[in-house]
Amino acid sequence: MSSLNNRQILCDFWYFRELDDIAFPFEKYAEEKIGPRFARFLLRVSVLRALLLIWLGRDFTLIAPNWYRYGRLICVLQAILRNRNIVIFECIDIDVWKKGPIIAAAILFVDKYFIGPCMRASVLTVQVMTNRERQIFVERYGLPEDVLQTVPWPLSGWRDGEVHTPASATRDRYVLASGRSGCDWKTLFEAAQFGNWPLMVVCSSKDLARVTALNKNGRAIVFSEIAVVEHEKLLAGAAIYALCLKESSKSTGQARLSASIAAGVPVVASDVLGLEGYLIDGVTAIAVEAGHPASLARAIENLMNEPERRNALTVAAKQYAAKFTKQDYFSALRKLLSRRLETNRR
Repeated sequence: MSSLNNRQILCDFWYFRELDDIAFPFEKYAEEKIGPRFARFLLRVSVLRALLLIWLGRDFTLIAPNWYRYGRLICVLQAILRNRNIVIFECIDIDVWKKGPIIAAAILFVDKYFIGPCMRASVLTVQVMTNRERQIFVERYGLPEDVLQTVPWPLSGWRDGEVHTPASATRDRYVLASGRSGCDWKTLFEAAQFGNWPLMVVCSSKDLARVTALNKNGRAIVFSEIAVVEHEKLLAGAAIYALCLKESSKSTGQARLSASIAAGVPVVASDVLGLEGYLIDGVTAIAVEAGHPASLARAIENLMNEPERRNALTVAAKQYAAKFTKQDYFSALRKLLSRRLETNRR
């Protein structure tokens, strides 16, 4: 690790592990500065965590908060303090429309006339995953184009020593579907009624009641909140991964697509805006129209019956994913941050 003098970003996001030449971990710095016991107490509360990042961030050129935990709050606080030094990694906004039209309209109003001005006053760079999200942030928050930078999620490089084995020779004949966000369980279970392929589902605890209700006839084997290693075992044995998603107009499913490609499992995926630039029909996955169970079932059935096509799809997906890896991703972020730091120095 580099010395603290070379670290110009105080980072409250796991990216510090990959950017340790310029970023310093926030929790570690907090424990060093105010003591482990007091730091751990403050870090448990989002408001106090944001305030502590602002205070300790005075020792650094930039701060990188956790957007998902207290992102809007720290933008407001820094705007009040007239500090413009925030960098936001992996910025995926909420799907406001799933909250209903009245609440969505209220959120959009607050974003445009309150959060937006605060972000413009406090944020230097926002990294998004798709070009469409870039435009959404411009419209929703009024952010300048040059503040928003698209650095796509890498579809390979997350596992060392990845070995491709032909699906036709090694896979069981079950379909796996899993996820914590954006899952279209209704379409998945309706599609399952069209086919006779075995189905395994891994869902979050918050989705379990919904999944259980949809699975009332026992069509699928359902797991919930299993360990990562257990999920990897299920994925490794699947013939097909069903990436069945709702349309939310935000990034979703990239990590699941990446994991399936790494495991050599062909994917059938909903063609949603959140996968724009990642879902290449016939290359990274078979694309089907979102919310159409018959199309999903037909695509799975066809792929199940064509082992050579499944194998060709996994090979094509790996070749495509290899063009932009995890190493390339963090290299791009490092260059982006270096340019921002250089601009600040000038």
